[in-house]
Amino acid sequence: MTILHVIPALNPAQGGLLSTLAGLCLAWHKAGGRCEVAALESSGRAAVLEHAKVKLFAPGRPRRLAASPAMKAWLARNAPRFDAIFAQGLWLSPTRYAFNAAQSARRPFFLLPAGMLDPDALAHHRFRKALRWWLGEGGMVRRANILFSTEEDRDRAMNHLGLEPGRCHILPNPVQDVWFDMAPPAPAPMPRVACLNRLHPRKGVLELVQALSLLHGRGVAVHATVAGPEEDRAYVARCREAGAALERAGRLCWAGLLDGAGARALVAASDIVVHPAVGFENFGMVIAEALAAGRVVVASRRALVTPQLERAGLVEAVEPQPASLAAGLSRLLERRARWPELAARARTYAREHFGADAVGRRLMALLQGSITTCV
Repeated sequence: MTILHVIPALNPAQGGLLSTLAGLCLAWHKAGGRCEVAALESSGRAAVLEHAKVKLFAPGRPRRLAASPAMKAWLARNAPRFDAIFAQGLWLSPTRYAFNAAQSARRPFFLLPAGMLDPDALAHHRFRKALRWWLGEGGMVRRANILFSTEEDRDRAMNHLGLEPGRCHILPNPVQDVWFDMAPPAPAPMPRVACLNRLHPRKGVLELVQALSLLHGRGVAVHATVAGPEEDRAYVARCREAGAALERAGRLCWAGLLDGAGARALVAASDIVVHPAVGFENFGMVIAEALAAGRVVVASRRALVTPQLERAGLVEAVEPQPASLAAGLSRLLERRARWPELAARARTYAREHFGADAVGRRLMALLQGSITTCV
């Protein structure tokens, strides 16, 4: 079976959309299928997808909606040769092109909303999104097969929008194999903490820095590295100011934007990964990757993969406030002797639930099951 993924672009700015796409292509490859990807050309260097044939299209206007007449025409011509068509995200033209092409070709259409149907996300630019919903986005969503990454992700959107349960499916974001191959952390005199988050108010970096300051004031010794693009200048300034004393003490380092290899190297050199998200996230990819790498994790409950991991006893789940983050880190530090056992259980769980083989089998079952077309 051959499937087509449609995504606005293949550059790092796509963030979780891109990492999810790469994982899905690997998962489908492991299930014995073939992938093609359609995306727009961008100013940055396009990511290389090892397990997919990629076709790029010139952008058109309006650029803010990622319009591309060339992509639209190609999809209309080529949709019949695919067994199913997948689109990543909402509100941009490529998703509409994919839906219309699937409808005309009578092919199953799968929408991966990437958290964009969450009530928290819909409240952002509410009136603009309400207008787009009324102009056709809502009709497309209600006729799509929607792939949510967790039960909590599905339930929040389904209950808020009144979506048809039979069209709402769960497909975890797959973790790539390289994370499972990571060696245990080397011994170090001081616990090493990593945070791989954008410097944006929704991501909770400021709250983490404030939590680290609380621990430092109590004499708790850890070294933290924060890696991620600096997207909001005012927010970056607040984070830097809050962490100034930690920097002077040699307890905090800002690593900036890292590529995939750099992110893995940071996790490999760390004992604890903290994900302090303040805004709701449909999954929390860094959490799953850290568990696959055999690291212990402090995770905000706003990342919707956290509840199932908390129920399984695999993460230190916290609220995204400084005091809660500090308490979660303290509890984990007190159980340092148990880290190897916890990491081993977490890695096994991650392979069984988020590994590419497991996700590939789930995806194949969805395609071979009673999936409705979008007509």
